[in-house]
Amino acid sequence: MLFHRRSMPQAYTIRTYQRFPVALPIRYGHPHDLGHGIIQNLSRRGWRMETRHAVPAGTKLSLFIFLPGDPDPITVEHASVRWVKGRTCGVNIILMQPHDWFRLSQFVTRLMQQHFGSTGIVGKE
Repeated sequence: MLFHRRSMPQAYTIRTYQRFPVALPIRYGHPHDLGHGIIQNLSRRGWRMETRHAVPAGTKLSLFIFLPGDPDPITVEHASVRWVKGRTCGVNIILMQPHDWFRLSQFVTRLMQQHFGSTGIVGKE
């Protein structure tokens, strides 16, 4: 069984979920490039990341997210770049395995608990 979320329209939408500040390494791949970057804020549905090279809006990606203290990255089989501003872009999750979804969800839950008790950035070493 896979977690699958339908693509949302490109129009502006108000988020119904919280994003949390982080500094998490990420590796990504798409048909024209392999790269890495830093996730700057994170939710259960997506994130904002900065990359070395601009990734065009609409690009489909596969990604590996590296959590602090965890040797195994979270794998996202399919994600989509929703918006781009320079080398910063918004990424929306489309498809990932349930065990990776669970790990991401647990990490975001920990961020929520930390956020309401402190305002520090999580994951920055």
